[in-house]
Amino acid sequence: MAALRFGPYETLFRIASGGMAEVFAVRAPDDGQGEELRAVKRIAPHLAEDRSFVAMFLDEGRVSSRVSSPHVVRTLELGQTDDGSLYIAMELIVGVTWAELASTALERGALIPVPIVVEMAAQAADGLHDAHEARTLEGELLEIVHRDISPQNLLVGADGLVRVTDFGIARARIARYAHTSQGQRKGKVAYFSPEQSRGEALDRRSDLFSLAIVVWETLAGERLFGGVSYADKIMLLRKAHVPDLCAIRPEVPPAVAAALARALSASRDDRQATAAELAGELRRAAREAGAAATSADVAAYLARADLPRLASLRAQIRETVARGDVRTMIDVSPEAPPDPDTLTLRNASVADPDATRLLHPPDATVASSPELEPTHIHADTVISRSPRPAPPMRLIVLSIAAIVIAIGLLACLATSLLR
Repeated sequence: MAALRFGPYETLFRIASGGMAEVFAVRAPDDGQGEELRAVKRIAPHLAEDRSFVAMFLDEGRVSSRVSSPHVVRTLELGQTDDGSLYIAMELIVGVTWAELASTALERGALIPVPIVVEMAAQAADGLHDAHEARTLEGELLEIVHRDISPQNLLVGADGLVRVTDFGIARARIARYAHTSQGQRKGKVAYFSPEQSRGEALDRRSDLFSLAIVVWETLAGERLFGGVSYADKIMLLRKAHVPDLCAIRPEVPPAVAAALARALSASRDDRQATAAELAGELRRAAREAGAAATSADVAAYLARADLPRLASLRAQIRETVARGDVRTMIDVSPEAPPDPDTLTLRNASVADPDATRLLHPPDATVASSPELEPTHIHADTVISRSPRPAPPMRLIVLSIAAIVIAIGLLACLATSLLR
């Protein structure tokens, strides 16, 4: 049985699937330097019939293609299969989402160590800053706003790098259909900024607020604006009351808590001006408190965290390489043995009885767009629909016969009328 193909990419195994899309590990063509593994996300074929969605999909590609950053997932190609479904080819990240990492720790009665969280947060802010600073070929600022920063849209790689994903509802000057009208809200409600909850025009400082929620919750082990109903969440967001993080988790350096509290200000004018400024404050505060970490420390933590999904992905890659299906330079070295000191939280506890659901909010993204995971394609990319397969010969013959019979009946009817 022939392998499923997406343009030049041949599928090797499925990584994940959902209602609107599924992700495959694929073999990229040999460019003379050997084959490499990539990831392809296929959008459900029925969505290709939605013209507004297709336009938004293209806008996403145009936006993400302008972002160059080690902390943003790279998009390599956008295309369309013979059955009409859209796909995007991306770099394959061997890792897990921020949500999976934090939830796994909570399920084991622990929290991620403070230095690791702070470094992850700073890297995510670095990725956001690169997106916010992206420009056109003419050097014009694109004014990208992600608008959907959440634990599900941040990937933590086994290489210790955090990457921002899913620019599906990003707002940028070059986007035509991703524009949000006044009063329209897009994103996950629990991670809205106050201005986003009011449907106001957004700038980069909205993403800072959303990222700060993710970091605060990861450090505290409890929801920040987790009201029971939609109205409750909106009310809490607009008040933007932030409990004392140090009182909840004493080992958090006060300067780290202060940097997050500033990013969580109800007024955007009181927040850091840029994501780079937030990253700098977090790293400086951690360094001065003797709680600094590096990407190597993040990688070591993941290696010892015993994450089932990461172990499964690595095993599938090893099997693929062992079969000779692909030659890859992706690191699939064995995981390090668990380190109890790393996985055990000292001087803190999980107070929220529902903490295992902490970073898996029940509220879905508020938008008509699916969750995508992009980043490079050409700005002038145009998708042309593949020709539909020709109808079977039997159907053609039957159609001709029906036409001939109909003509004969009409001729008989005309003859009888003339008599």
